Amino acid sequence: MYLEMDCSCRGRNLDKMLQPGILLCVRDGKKFGYQIIEELGDSPMFDGVRPDKTGVYRYLKRMEMSSYLEAGSAIDPVDEKSRKCYAIAEKGRACLESWGATLREYAYSLSQLVEEIETGAEEDVKVPEGITADSPEPGTVTDSVPGRSAQDIDDEKKDRHMTDLYLITGFLGAGKSTFLKRFLKLFEGKKIQLIINEFGAEDVDGVLLGNLGVELEEITGGSVFCSCRIDQFEKALRTFVEEDTDVVIVEASGLSDPTGVHNLLYESERFPHIRYKGSICMIDAIRFPKVYAKSRTCVKQVAAADLALINKIDKAKPEDLEKTRQLVRDQRPDLMFYETSFGETDADLLTALDQAKANTDATMPLTADLTTRKLAVKVKSGIKEETLEHFLKLFVETTFRVKGFVETEDKGMCLVSCVGTLMSIEPYGAEVPEDRIGTLVILSGAGMPVRKAVKEAIKWYPEEVEMLI
Repeated sequence: MYLEMDCSCRGRNLDKMLQPGILLCVRDGKKFGYQIIEELGDSPMFDGVRPDKTGVYRYLKRMEMSSYLEAGSAIDPVDEKSRKCYAIAEKGRACLESWGATLREYAYSLSQLVEEIETGAEEDVKVPEGITADSPEPGTVTDSVPGRSAQDIDDEKKDRHMTDLYLITGFLGAGKSTFLKRFLKLFEGKKIQLIINEFGAEDVDGVLLGNLGVELEEITGGSVFCSCRIDQFEKALRTFVEEDTDVVIVEASGLSDPTGVHNLLYESERFPHIRYKGSICMIDAIRFPKVYAKSRTCVKQVAAADLALINKIDKAKPEDLEKTRQLVRDQRPDLMFYETSFGETDADLLTALDQAKANTDATMPLTADLTTRKLAVKVKSGIKEETLEHFLKLFVETTFRVKGFVETEDKGMCLVSCVGTLMSIEPYGAEVPEDRIGTLVILSGAGMPVRKAVKEAIKWYPEEVEMLI
């Protein structure tokens, strides 16, 4: 099979992952254009942010003209209308195979470094003792104020407005933001408030979730459960309770250690109007085994969960999915978990969470967050997209996540989102606060040489990029 030498599967514009993403979408069957866009948006490289529809259709047409895709028409079962659909062509399959070979070649030179990092991290991981079904019931917790019994507190709560609080956790790239958009639909008709927590000083998910039609509080620069941010968290909760909020949903940073939330929210005298409904831990079915081996925080997120949601099962190989299940079972044999794709859920999840929460432990200690390397760089507005791609490629393997908004010469305002080696630079049409434009937040784990790698990368582009922290 002949492939043009300027095809990106040969290594040209390697980090523009749209082509292999589309080919993967249609590899196993025909898809309509809107289905391809939805799947791309829910894939790790886009992290829940839908790619530009016009751009994707333009790219589909180009791939059809280049014989990578075959186009036809079919009846859409949703509205029974005839629509254009796409299937992978023989040339497209060869292109996808070439992508695999090219990526393996790029990865080979870094394989020893990655092995050293992962080996050192695995030796440090110690799984905390699992939670058993003998854990105390939530109703057994008593107030510390002398003379007041648990029954007194329960009677008092009946006479005032109570606010339900849900906690969403999960490591970077697990799909929390995508799930949150669907989770909100389960509370239609209620007054909802969001607390979005980002480890970096520049919040990105807060901007992405700012158009959901609910009030939002952003807490950045650390975990909401760490002593450096707990005051902000408490202040936000008290404000929401005073406003007679029905539901508060907290999306914790992917690097937050949530094991202290039980002690914090079960203190009746501290939050008398809050009814803690439990923690849902999002798990990436594909990446979880590798992340679990490297990150103490990932282990602690599972430890603190009342219910787990294993996401992206449609993309996971059967052996990877089973390995993910087994890791969860080994640590938490009592933990109920669901499996899903694209963060889909329904009202049954709330019922299951209520049932599962009765078996969770109310006395987990407040512990420190994962020791995380946090950096930020400033990217000059008007940078060429190709230059930005090359800059990111120099260090992205040493990171968990890179995220931010950059004004590019080619595409205008773009959302940069990298999870591991998966990179995305795509146009972003919504408004971005001026002080967040150009700042890329870089998160990495202990033992990963991120600072050195970033400094070396900046040496190649000193006119376009500078280190902030």
